[in-house]
Amino acid sequence: MIPGQELFNGGILPAISADGRWVTFAASDNTVVPGDTNSAQDVFLRDRGPTPPHSYCFGDGSSGACPCGNAGSPGRGCQNSRGTGGGQLIATGAANLSADSLSFSFSGGSPATLVILFQGTEAELVAPFGDGLRCVGGFLRRIQARTAAGGFALFPEAGEPSISARSAIVGDPIPIGATRHYQAYYRDADPTFCPAGGTANSSQAVAVLWEP
Repeated sequence: MIPGQELFNGGILPAISADGRWVTFAASDNTVVPGDTNSAQDVFLRDRGPTPPHSYCFGDGSSGACPCGNAGSPGRGCQNSRGTGGGQLIATGAANLSADSLSFSFSGGSPATLVILFQGTEAELVAPFGDGLRCVGGFLRRIQARTAAGGFALFPEAGEPSISARSAIVGDPIPIGATRHYQAYYRDADPTFCPAGGTANSSQAVAVLWEP
């Protein structure tokens, strides 16, 4: 196909798959494919590529007010007692069940703090949770917990079971095409920082569409 080419004759409105990846349309233009000059109608299927993980439920005030007015930096959870701008959860790797290389990196916590990665089947309405916000719910499972070295933590580390494998271990085998939601909860030990919240905080949330 010629990138950017417009359809002028015989085009049929495209249809898009529910996950947004596949687009199909029909056209009889002679300008869509080089050398196609018979004006016959052809059907095209376009793969737009995997749907990347996307973040939501930010603590910067765009998704809801943090419990003590402790707004974080853009792209992160609510501010914490360390003043790091809030916890952040970043997804990398392939979110598919064949390569199965999805990983999450957490940053912005206190040194040696306990960090727990949770997985849910639904995105919930934003609600206060400790010093932060909770946005992940439905069938909620604890995927992994570890002590953050210097405020950083990786899930999984080298040699550990994958995210999808751990999900199956804790009772939620992930089917192809399912969306799962992830959020990190971590200890924020200064009780005077946000008396209304307590001694826990959370990152923003990440939604992942698991593909074949």
